[in-house]
Amino acid sequence: MQPYYLSILGIGVANLVLAAVAYAQRAKQIRGNALRERQIELAEARNALAERRLRCLDDQLAILGEIRDSVCADREQPAVGVIDIGSASVRLVVARLDAAQSSFVRLCKSGAYMQLGPEVERHGRYTQATLKRLDDRLRALVTASEQAGCERLAVVITAPGRVGCNVSDLLRVVGQATGREPLLLSPEQEACLAFAGATIGSAAADVAGVVVCDVGGGSTEIAVGSRHAGISASASFPIGAFVLAERHFRHDPPTSGEIAAARRDIHRTLALDLEAAPGIALVTGGSARAVAKLAGPYVGAEELATTLAAVTRSKKAVKNPRRRHSLPAGILILDALQSAIQAPLILSPAGLREGVLLQLSQDRHPQPPDASSLILPARALRAA
Repeated sequence: MQPYYLSILGIGVANLVLAAVAYAQRAKQIRGNALRERQIELAEARNALAERRLRCLDDQLAILGEIRDSVCADREQPAVGVIDIGSASVRLVVARLDAAQSSFVRLCKSGAYMQLGPEVERHGRYTQATLKRLDDRLRALVTASEQAGCERLAVVITAPGRVGCNVSDLLRVVGQATGREPLLLSPEQEACLAFAGATIGSAAADVAGVVVCDVGGGSTEIAVGSRHAGISASASFPIGAFVLAERHFRHDPPTSGEIAAARRDIHRTLALDLEAAPGIALVTGGSARAVAKLAGPYVGAEELATTLAAVTRSKKAVKNPRRRHSLPAGILILDALQSAIQAPLILSPAGLREGVLLQLSQDRHPQPPDASSLILPARALRAA
């Protein structure tokens, strides 16, 4: 009997062991399932978090794109142009304002000497032959502006629109040739536009009492002020380099007697009574640019005297015969200005044309602004 009970006992023990093993395996399986479920839950949570991050990234990219488009739209200034009809020449400039650099990126530049001022000085009027040449030149300049992608084009007339007995003929030809109503600038407008152009991007323009002198072919304009405070005074004098040369110079180079006569004419016409010493003096115009090539951008009485001696001693100093004829007169005007201002002159490469371009760049209308919108308030300088 003992073997029988021992067998039963052994079988019972074996069943208990097998049950324990089965229970342990089942518990392990249950724990494994719970772990897998937890891992699945974590994986799903991570996937949801990744989706949220992707949506946030898409939103951020969209916002950055809008900011980029907005910034680019602000920086992308229109291509603007000006045709400047002056006493000596007719010039076209097409440019785009770089607001970050406070300067213009030039897209097109063209022009030609027309000698309108000297012609009126000789004949008192514009001849039909000159008006025909002007018509042809203006049509070519308008075509050049269109080819350069100019979106807004202003046509301005300075001294030629204020002298001569047939100014109406001049205005008619300009309007027909350009397809635009020309802006006939007053002396005050011309002075203020030259001030705006000469002070673009210049840190010195923040100084109080900046004087800007625009020495043209037929007149000289002066404005006093600062870039932020605006123009406090302006003046215009009916004397310019080409007209002065036409009036007095008969030789190439001019004689000492002709130089003396021109100097007397300047002192009779150009006399200033500045209320206070200027902080800085900027000079613009064709004569100023020509002097800068010969003497550098800063000139005083000594540099001007040296440059005058050089251009009246030899024809090789200035190759262009038209500029060689007028430059001594321009230097004499600069010398008179330097003497009146009592400060060295800084020869600025920018001037009236850049002033017009600045106004066009700031105007959102497709048409050029009226002449009245091109000026800042100003009072007249007193003549001494």
